[in-house]
Amino acid sequence: MPFIHFGNSTDVAATAEFLCPCYLDAAADAVENNRLYTIPCAGTVRGMYVQALTNALAAAEVAVVTLRRGAIGGAMGDTTCTATLAAGVLNNSDFAHPIAVAAGDRISIHWVPDGAGHVCTYPQVTLVFTY
Repeated sequence: MPFIHFGNSTDVAATAEFLCPCYLDAAADAVENNRLYTIPCAGTVRGMYVQALTNALAAAEVAVVTLRRGAIGGAMGDTTCTATLAAGVLNNSDFAHPIAVAAGDRISIHWVPDGAGHVCTYPQVTLVFTY
């Protein structure tokens, strides 16, 4: 069972950003096309695990992490696979919403904070992929 990993070697800002596929040694990016991963073969993303290494969110802060998908040449769109990090929580997962993908589909991970100004250190997302 292969895994697909997204992450950053820097903090994620308090604005919506896309995480780096394959844990590039780079920052997140506000431009989705700069942070896409191409699926090599048809299969299913069966789960998503989100981990923030440090700086758990403070009281009343929330960040929603969403798997996005787009077919070759098609627009990217949100899927039902999401995980929410709330105050004091460093990890969460979504194994209840499998997402079918085709060879050539593109995926991304969208980090959307509530705008409370919190910066999360080194967010990591691991996807379980079966084919």
